[in-house]
Amino acid sequence: MEIRPDKRGILGKIALYILPEPIRFKLYFYFWQTNRREKKANVYDRQRISLQDDVELWTYWLDGERFGGGPCASLYVLQEEVLRLDCFDGEGSHMHLNPNQQAFAARMASRLYFPNGKVADQVERSAFELIANTDAALKSNRFGRIRSFQIDQQALTDAAGQMKKYMMELVERHSPASTSEPCQPEVSADAEVGADKPSPSLQPLS
Repeated sequence: MEIRPDKRGILGKIALYILPEPIRFKLYFYFWQTNRREKKANVYDRQRISLQDDVELWTYWLDGERFGGGPCASLYVLQEEVLRLDCFDGEGSHMHLNPNQQAFAARMASRLYFPNGKVADQVERSAFELIANTDAALKSNRFGRIRSFQIDQQALTDAAGQMKKYMMELVERHSPASTSEPCQPEVSADAEVGADKPSPSLQPLS
């Protein structure tokens, strides 16, 4: 997995050295809670999966400028986005651990790129990473309440299966051959769907 730096976050760097940490992160939390990824104008066909109390997974289609459109997902714990998965056909698919905190502080690379491949391979990889690296995302978060949070692993595995299935539905829905138009409904998906076992060739983030 390739790590590439994100060049954004100049204001975050300045704030990092000027503002006291308690004030800095109060401002951070307010800003990102009012600018959640799945609520943006270039996001379509949102689906919400509730894993357990205070944990939700949003899956959606993103029309991006850099890599084009693709299925994406955001995992929230205690209203904090701890893991983001972005899938695109060909190149550019990647994941973020605690993306908003990284963008705010600009102290480390914010994107972990997947090997290039078909979008179906990237969706498979994303389901694997959700199961394998959610714990790493929690432990690297700057909020103690999130670092100590206990995820229901079976619920996470089931959610990964639901996410993968819906991502592939989105790929079909938004393919050039499809005549369906993107829509904006908020869909709650509560059915229990087991995740397929991840490919043995995939390795968790070390």
